[in-house]
Order: sequence, then structure tokens, then C-alpha cells
Amino acid sequence: YRNRWVDSAGLRAERRAGGPLYGGLNEFRMPPQEVLAEAGPLKNTANTHVWRHAGRAFALLEATRPTEFDLDLNTIGEYDFDGLLQGPMTAHPKTDPETGELIFFGYSPFPPFIRYHVADPAGRLVTSVPIDLPRAVMMHDFAVSRDHVVFFDLPAVFDVKALVEGKPGIRWEPEHGARIGVLRRSEPTSPVRWFEMEPFWMFHVLNAHDDGDAVVVEGCRTDRLNAAFGEDEPVRAAPPVLHRWRIDLAAGTVTDEQLDDRPGDFPRVNDDVAGSPARYGYVARAGRWQGDEVVFDGFVQH
Repeated sequence: YRNRWVDSAGLRAERRAGGPLYGGLNEFRMPPQEVLAEAGPLKNTANTHVWRHAGRAFALLEATRPTEFDLDLNTIGEYDFDGLLQGPMTAHPKTDPETGELIFFGYSPFPPFIRYHVADPAGRLVTSVPIDLPRAVMMHDFAVSRDHVVFFDLPAVFDVKALVEGKPGIRWEPEHGARIGVLRRSEPTSPVRWFEMEPFWMFHVLNAHDDGDAVVVEGCRTDRLNAAFGEDEPVRAAPPVLHRWRIDLAAGTVTDEQLDDRPGDFPRVNDDVAGSPARYGYVARAGRWQGDEVVFDGFVQH
């Protein structure tokens, strides 16, 4: 067993200073000017997820570029696909097990708010397309089927001006509603087709697959953003539970079906069947709460 800290520019600056120079989304503060020039306004903690593609391994934080490391856990550095990647990379990319493509997106507080990307099996970035959104939102995950990409435009609004002023940088604004967007993978520059819905929140997708004229997506859904970003008295959301959305492209409708009443999150399928109908799915069970903190105490196999 081995573990190593990701050797980021922000961490190196803090080690030289002998203490923390950065805040997070809850207590954001701008680092000193000399550190800002070297490491940027947000420390790349690279601490959300890991992924491998085309012989490279990445540690991921959704607000920044991926950080490449070798399998001895030495940090190589931030990776930008030979200068072609503009903006950050999601912490939840998808690999198509049939084509070997790496499919991902990145969201930003500045236009274009979303970019959709595809890297071929050799690791070359071959598609980068801006996605038109009316406002900057937090978009943590997305879904990929054999033929479609599904985006969740949910009302967790990102406000970088408020963040810099020390106010909550992400606010739940349900008056904007919610939308699910579908893009055909073979036509990445075509317009996204959006389906309006009542407001809800979802951090993580289980899987997606095509079913005739419909795209079926499963994920852990709750009624509102279930994370506090600097709010003095955050409203507690309902515990997330597994849901299924069926997006009927022919009829232009979406149905939302609850699949379980046991709270949970961090759903996964076997990566070998990602994007196709999967027999089994797994969800980390949120068995109990200690104050405001959820305790994951098992797994549910669906």
C-alpha cells in the first residue's frame, strides 16, 4: 500500500509559506499576488476522483485541469491534452467500453459555461464543443449512452463575484427551473435538445442507455442542493434516492420514476457495460446521520 499527496503548485506554495494560503468554496480567499501568478486563484487539490485513459492516470477536481500522475504516485503535473483543453475537466468522465473514447465536459463560471469534449483511444482531443446555457451552474456529473450525451442544467447557480466577496458562491435558485439536455454523440455540433422539469438536484449518475427512441438515465436524486456552500442556515434537502429518468425523444417527454426508498449516493455500474443496459447497479447506502453529516454504512446492489 502506498499513498502520496498530489504535488500541486498550490501545495508547494503553502509548504514554502508554512501554512494554508487558500480557502475552499465555503471560505474562499484569494492567495497572495505572487502565489496567484504561480498557482492560480483556486488550489488544484485533485481530490475528487481518479481515471485512466490512453496509458495516463489522472487525479481530478472538477474546477481545474486534470493532474497526471504515474503509477508510483509521483505527480507529473496538470495535463491539457497538448494545449487543446480549454477550461477545467469534470471529475466524472466516462469511457465508452466499445469505442475506447474518453467523454467528458467542463463547467465554468464564465462563458461558455459548459464545454463538451471527446478524446480518442490514443488520447488525442478530437472534439471540443461549447454548450449554450443561460447562466453558470454547478454541473457535477452527466450521463453517456451508446448514442447520446445527457446534461443536467439544475438551479445550483454559480456566482463568482459573490464568491470573491466572501459570500456563498453557489446558491440554490429553484425559480430558474431544471432541464435535462440530450446531445447526439454522432452530431456534437448540433443543438442540445432540452426538456423542462420541476427543480431537483442530483450529484451522481449511475448509468444511461438507449431504448428505441428514448434515453434512460439512472441517478441519485433529491429535491434540492444537498451541500452547503457558505450558507448561514442551509435548508436540509431530502436524502437522495435512486431514480430513473426516461427521456422520450419521439414524444418530447420525460418521466421520473423512484426506484428505491433507501437513501444513498455514489452509484456505479461495472465499467465494462457503461452506456448500455446493465443488469446490476451499486449504491453506497446512507444509513444514518450524525448531526448534519451523513454516514455511509454499506452498499445496496440493485
